[in-house]
Amino acid sequence: MKLRTKLFALMTALVLLSACAAAPGGGSADEAKFSELRQTLAAAASISFTARIRADYGDKVLDYTLDCAVSNGETRLTVQSPELIAGVTATVKDGGAALSFDGLVLDSTAVGDSAVTPLTAPALIVTALREGHVSNVRREKLDDLDALTVEALDARNNTETFWLNPETGALLRAEIASGGRVVISCTVEGWSIETGNS
Repeated sequence: MKLRTKLFALMTALVLLSACAAAPGGGSADEAKFSELRQTLAAAASISFTARIRADYGDKVLDYTLDCAVSNGETRLTVQSPELIAGVTATVKDGGAALSFDGLVLDSTAVGDSAVTPLTAPALIVTALREGHVSNVRREKLDDLDALTVEALDARNNTETFWLNPETGALLRAEIASGGRVVISCTVEGWSIETGNS
Protein backbone atom coordinates (compact mmCIF):
# COMPACT_ATOMS: atom_id res chain seq x y z
CA MET A 1 0.00 0.00 0.00
CA LYS A 2 2.84 2.38 0.84
CA LEU A 3 4.51 1.59 -2.49
CA ARG A 4 1.28 2.43 -4.34
CA THR A 5 0.99 5.76 -2.50
CA LYS A 6 4.62 6.63 -3.29
CA LEU A 7 4.14 5.77 -6.96
CA PHE A 8 1.00 7.91 -7.13
CA ALA A 9 2.83 10.84 -5.51
CA LEU A 10 5.76 10.43 -7.93
CA MET A 11 3.49 10.33 -10.99
CA THR A 12 1.58 13.40 -9.78
CA ALA A 13 4.86 15.28 -9.35
CA LEU A 14 5.99 14.29 -12.84
CA VAL A 15 2.72 15.51 -14.37
CA LEU A 16 3.04 18.84 -12.54
CA LEU A 17 6.67 19.24 -13.59
CA SER A 18 5.87 18.53 -17.24
CA ALA A 19 3.10 21.12 -17.13
CA CYS A 20 5.50 23.69 -15.67
CA ALA A 21 8.11 22.90 -18.32
CA ALA A 22 5.61 23.64 -21.08
CA ALA A 23 4.74 27.10 -19.73
CA PRO A 24 7.76 29.15 -20.95
CA GLY A 25 7.01 28.44 -24.64
CA GLY A 26 3.41 29.60 -24.54
CA GLY A 27 0.52 30.85 -22.50
CA SER A 28 1.04 33.73 -20.14
CA ALA A 29 4.57 34.69 -21.27
CA ASP A 30 3.44 35.10 -24.88
CA GLU A 31 0.27 36.90 -23.81
CA ALA A 32 2.39 39.34 -21.76
CA LYS A 33 4.69 39.87 -24.75
CA PHE A 34 1.72 40.65 -27.02
CA SER A 35 0.29 42.99 -24.39
CA GLU A 36 3.58 44.96 -24.49
CA LEU A 37 3.45 45.09 -28.29
CA ARG A 38 -0.13 46.35 -28.12
CA GLN A 39 0.89 49.17 -25.79
CA THR A 40 3.50 50.24 -28.34
CA LEU A 41 0.88 50.17 -31.11
CA ALA A 42 -1.56 52.18 -29.01
CA ALA A 43 1.07 54.87 -28.42
CA ALA A 44 2.16 55.02 -32.07
CA ALA A 45 1.65 58.31 -33.89
CA SER A 46 2.03 56.52 -37.22
CA ILE A 47 2.62 53.07 -38.66
CA SER A 48 3.95 52.41 -42.16
CA PHE A 49 4.47 49.20 -44.11
CA THR A 50 4.17 47.54 -47.49
CA ALA A 51 1.43 44.91 -47.80
CA ARG A 52 1.45 42.18 -50.43
CA ILE A 53 -2.18 41.11 -50.41
CA ARG A 54 -4.01 38.19 -52.01
CA ALA A 55 -7.80 38.34 -51.84
CA ASP A 56 -9.49 35.01 -52.60
CA TYR A 57 -13.24 35.22 -53.15
CA GLY A 58 -13.60 31.69 -54.54
CA ASP A 59 -14.68 32.78 -58.02
CA LYS A 60 -11.82 35.29 -58.38
CA VAL A 61 -8.41 36.03 -56.88
CA LEU A 62 -6.94 39.54 -56.68
CA ASP A 63 -3.29 40.41 -55.97
CA TYR A 64 -2.28 43.87 -54.77
CA THR A 65 0.90 45.45 -53.41
CA LEU A 66 0.17 48.54 -51.33
CA ASP A 67 2.31 51.08 -49.50
CA CYS A 68 0.37 51.84 -46.30
CA ALA A 69 0.61 54.73 -43.85
CA VAL A 70 -1.65 54.78 -40.78
CA SER A 71 -2.10 57.93 -38.69
CA ASN A 72 -4.87 60.00 -37.10
CA GLY A 73 -7.52 57.33 -37.72
CA GLU A 74 -6.80 57.16 -41.45
CA THR A 75 -4.99 54.64 -43.59
CA ARG A 76 -3.44 56.13 -46.72
CA LEU A 77 -2.67 53.63 -49.46
CA THR A 78 -0.57 53.93 -52.59
CA VAL A 79 -0.92 51.12 -55.11
CA GLN A 80 2.32 49.54 -56.37
CA SER A 81 0.57 46.76 -58.25
CA PRO A 82 -1.42 45.80 -60.26
CA GLU A 83 0.48 47.89 -62.77
CA LEU A 84 -2.72 49.16 -64.42
CA ILE A 85 -3.52 51.27 -61.33
CA ALA A 86 0.01 51.77 -59.95
CA GLY A 87 0.35 55.16 -58.28
CA VAL A 88 -3.33 55.49 -57.43
CA THR A 89 -3.84 56.61 -53.84
CA ALA A 90 -6.77 55.89 -51.54
CA THR A 91 -7.69 56.84 -47.99
CA VAL A 92 -9.58 54.50 -45.69
CA LYS A 93 -11.36 56.00 -42.69
CA ASP A 94 -13.15 54.47 -39.71
CA GLY A 95 -11.52 51.05 -40.03
CA GLY A 96 -12.55 50.62 -43.65
CA ALA A 97 -16.05 52.09 -43.65
CA ALA A 98 -15.37 54.39 -46.59
CA LEU A 99 -12.77 54.68 -49.34
CA SER A 100 -11.71 57.97 -50.85
CA PHE A 101 -9.92 58.15 -54.21
CA ASP A 102 -8.69 61.70 -54.89
CA GLY A 103 -11.81 63.15 -53.26
CA LEU A 104 -14.31 60.59 -54.60
CA VAL A 105 -15.87 58.68 -51.67
CA LEU A 106 -16.97 55.08 -52.22
CA ASP A 107 -19.22 53.38 -49.65
CA SER A 108 -17.80 50.00 -48.60
CA THR A 109 -21.09 48.27 -49.50
CA ALA A 110 -20.31 49.12 -53.12
CA VAL A 111 -17.30 46.80 -53.02
CA GLY A 112 -18.94 43.76 -51.42
CA ASP A 113 -21.12 42.82 -48.48
CA SER A 114 -18.24 41.74 -46.27
CA ALA A 115 -16.25 44.91 -47.08
CA VAL A 116 -13.06 42.85 -46.82
CA THR A 117 -11.19 44.00 -49.91
CA PRO A 118 -7.49 44.46 -50.68
CA LEU A 119 -7.92 48.20 -50.06
CA THR A 120 -9.80 47.92 -46.76
CA ALA A 121 -7.68 45.03 -45.40
CA PRO A 122 -4.67 47.06 -44.10
CA ALA A 123 -6.90 49.31 -41.96
CA LEU A 124 -8.81 46.30 -40.63
CA ILE A 125 -5.54 44.54 -39.78
CA VAL A 126 -4.05 47.49 -37.87
CA THR A 127 -7.31 48.11 -35.99
CA ALA A 128 -7.63 44.45 -35.00
CA LEU A 129 -3.99 44.37 -33.86
CA ARG A 130 -4.66 47.37 -31.64
CA GLU A 131 -8.18 46.61 -30.41
CA GLY A 132 -9.43 43.19 -31.54
CA HIS A 133 -10.70 40.65 -29.01
CA VAL A 134 -7.80 38.19 -28.64
CA SER A 135 -8.79 34.53 -28.46
CA ASN A 136 -5.42 32.79 -28.80
CA VAL A 137 -1.71 33.64 -28.43
CA ARG A 138 0.88 31.00 -29.26
CA ARG A 139 4.21 30.35 -30.98
CA GLU A 140 4.28 29.04 -34.53
CA LYS A 141 7.04 28.54 -37.09
CA LEU A 142 7.09 31.10 -39.90
CA ASP A 143 10.00 30.28 -42.17
CA ASP A 144 12.93 30.03 -39.69
CA LEU A 145 11.34 32.24 -37.03
CA ASP A 146 9.46 31.09 -33.94
CA ALA A 147 6.78 33.73 -34.55
CA LEU A 148 4.37 35.12 -31.98
CA THR A 149 1.01 34.12 -33.45
CA VAL A 150 -2.18 35.88 -32.39
CA GLU A 151 -5.81 35.22 -33.28
CA ALA A 152 -8.30 38.03 -32.75
CA LEU A 153 -11.91 38.80 -33.56
CA ASP A 154 -12.33 42.18 -35.24
CA ALA A 155 -15.28 44.60 -35.06
CA ARG A 156 -16.89 42.92 -38.09
CA ASN A 157 -16.69 39.42 -36.58
CA ASN A 158 -13.88 38.39 -38.92
CA THR A 159 -11.20 36.17 -37.44
CA GLU A 160 -7.79 37.72 -37.97
CA THR A 161 -4.51 35.89 -37.47
CA PHE A 162 -1.19 37.71 -37.10
CA TRP A 163 2.39 36.46 -37.16
CA LEU A 164 4.77 38.85 -35.39
CA ASN A 165 8.50 38.96 -34.78
CA PRO A 166 8.69 38.37 -30.99
CA GLU A 167 11.86 40.44 -30.65
CA THR A 168 11.00 43.53 -32.71
CA GLY A 169 7.19 43.36 -32.63
CA ALA A 170 7.08 43.76 -36.41
CA LEU A 171 4.04 42.35 -38.18
CA LEU A 172 5.21 39.77 -40.73
CA ARG A 173 2.02 38.16 -41.97
CA ALA A 174 -1.75 38.45 -41.50
CA GLU A 175 -4.88 36.63 -42.57
CA ILE A 176 -8.53 37.66 -42.43
CA ALA A 177 -11.15 34.91 -42.39
CA SER A 178 -14.78 35.77 -43.10
CA GLY A 179 -17.52 33.17 -42.77
CA GLY A 180 -14.94 30.56 -41.75
CA ARG A 181 -12.86 30.97 -44.93
CA VAL A 182 -9.58 32.89 -45.37
CA VAL A 183 -10.39 35.77 -47.72
CA ILE A 184 -7.27 37.92 -47.25
CA SER A 185 -3.66 36.73 -47.00
CA CYS A 186 -1.11 39.47 -46.43
CA THR A 187 2.69 39.45 -46.30
CA VAL A 188 4.12 42.55 -44.62
CA GLU A 189 7.47 44.20 -45.31
CA GLY A 190 9.12 47.29 -43.83
CA TRP A 191 6.93 47.52 -40.70
CA SER A 192 7.82 50.81 -39.00
CA ILE A 193 6.31 52.60 -35.99
CA GLU A 194 6.82 56.21 -35.00
CA THR A 195 5.85 57.28 -31.51
CA GLY A 196 4.38 60.64 -30.62
CA ASN A 197 7.77 61.71 -29.24
CA SER A 198 9.62 61.15 -32.54
